[in-house]
Amino acid sequence: MTCRIQCKHDPDDTLTVLASMGGDVQFIPPADGSDVYASRATARGFARRILALCDEADGVKADESPAEAGEEPRVGDRVRVVVADPIAPTLSERFIGREGLITRKDPGRGLPYLVRFGLGDHGAADGTWWCKEVAKVSEPVDGSAAPPPLNRFDALRKARDLVGDDDIARLISVARFLVGEDA
Repeated sequence: MTCRIQCKHDPDDTLTVLASMGGDVQFIPPADGSDVYASRATARGFARRILALCDEADGVKADESPAEAGEEPRVGDRVRVVVADPIAPTLSERFIGREGLITRKDPGRGLPYLVRFGLGDHGAADGTWWCKEVAKVSEPVDGSAAPPPLNRFDALRKARDLVGDDDIARLISVARFLVGEDA
């Protein structure tokens, strides 16, 4: 397992942490020796991943996740991403520690929570991302408000922008997909 955090000021600066064959944990700074800055929420997520890396290297089962410790998050809940997509860490690191709304939940998937961060497309920083583990939050951690859920009017407007025509059935289908239905 490898953990990587990207500097919020310079995306080329990353700090990488990995478990070595001897059981030690190796911290690899940026090649130029520069500092890596991250928000508190991102740093917390990074610290959790380092702890999970150490547990995995020791063969110890990690402590229960925040979702298991309390009430299971549901569609519409405001959440903070704890583990995004461990299979695609480079793509998903930017979502760890971020807050959004669960728009779809599929417990049968390895990544059961579809979290919306804004009105953007899937994979965009202001879009949606499938996440492995989330924690319910009542107040924003980073001082920003969670994005509002995409309402039907906004979803239809965005669908029209994406589709580029006035086929009502097609627009409704795309709008339903954007809000997490039929995804």
